[in-house]
Amino acid sequence: KMATPPPKSNQRSKHQKYTRLSSRSPSSANEDSFDNFHNGEEGENEQDSSLQQQQNVHEILDVITHNNSTVPPSSVSLELSSFPINGQHHCEKSSLFEKCFPRRFKYLASHLRKIFAANFVDDYELLKMYRKLCCNRTARRVDNNSLDDDNDDEDDFEGKDDGGVALMKLLKLWTLVVLGILILHPFARWMLWEIDEDYTLSNFFFYDFQSVLADMLFFFIVGRLYQPHNPGIDSLFPWILFMTFGAIYPSVANNFEFLQHSLSMYSIMCTWPPILFVYAIALLVMAGVLIVGLVRSHYRRGVLGSRLLESIVLFLMYQVPFVTNDNFHLHHWYGMWWLGMQSNAPEWWIRCFMAYCLGCYVNGIAVYGRDPILACEYAFYRSTNMECAFMECYEVDTGAGNETEYKPFVTPDWRTCTTDGL
Repeated sequence: KMATPPPKSNQRSKHQKYTRLSSRSPSSANEDSFDNFHNGEEGENEQDSSLQQQQNVHEILDVITHNNSTVPPSSVSLELSSFPINGQHHCEKSSLFEKCFPRRFKYLASHLRKIFAANFVDDYELLKMYRKLCCNRTARRVDNNSLDDDNDDEDDFEGKDDGGVALMKLLKLWTLVVLGILILHPFARWMLWEIDEDYTLSNFFFYDFQSVLADMLFFFIVGRLYQPHNPGIDSLFPWILFMTFGAIYPSVANNFEFLQHSLSMYSIMCTWPPILFVYAIALLVMAGVLIVGLVRSHYRRGVLGSRLLESIVLFLMYQVPFVTNDNFHLHHWYGMWWLGMQSNAPEWWIRCFMAYCLGCYVNGIAVYGRDPILACEYAFYRSTNMECAFMECYEVDTGAGNETEYKPFVTPDWRTCTTDGL
């Protein structure tokens, strides 16, 4: 046996030896960890001690990695300042705490992130069930192509798909919005929020259901929710959480007296208190920040020109014809629907705003109904155009036989604050 060399003054103690297990296999990492631990002592006692030390390291790794069920030992970086040697325990609890608990929190955060971002129902599995129920021949074709082939990835399936995944996403959007309205309608009455007492769920299905489906179809297309990189809206984050916030906040904010005003030219010029102007300015500043971020996102992805042209065309179609009318009343269901579909960028914070806008849309429909943005003038036009019997008080006798004429509708004048047309 070789003689033990004399200890050197600059040599570190074996109780302060550091080892690092990262980017290696478990076997090589454990061998390297104790290579030079005893500085040449290779007797039987030293070998037994080395085996005992390796066993202790495995026990510590089991604690950190939960018996190696979540993280492989090769990815663990561990600093052993001291550990049991020859039956004597010298492990520092602070070192174990610093190494164990932060990693547990890291892995917990990773699992929570996956849970919050995962869809409740997978789009591909939903498409597979749909096709099996509708047409077995198509289901067999999809099964043979990619759905049941573990070697194919999602990109291959998307290349072979004929639009079925986009249809599943649209069905999810319709389902989530309708369910939100059905839940929020009785909930708002139970909470004693401000509501339209005459608006019932039967009115919703009889008068507004088809219009809501059309709104969501347009929202789905303009908002680019059909794209493959956009997950379905049945995930907790951002869709469920921010939709819930958007569905509740308008009714809760309505408890403040200064917010109990509508957004129309007459209300702005004649009934708004000063504090409401401050609130509106703060919202405009936040909207400006969002617009700047949205423009930067479009510019970075090289689609700024097309998205600006799209927004201008939609503004000319859905805003300009009405904003010049004195009866224009910007209901929050309409305004948030239009803003939400413009937020069609892939960043998570923009998706959060889109989900919030969708929740505000659900609140407007469930609480007040899908009221027309031209208010009473729209109802007057429909009633007189159909020559409804209850409009006899507006009839004018012209002596022209069967032709019926009506008095003109008097609009509210925001310049003089007269309300004859309300």
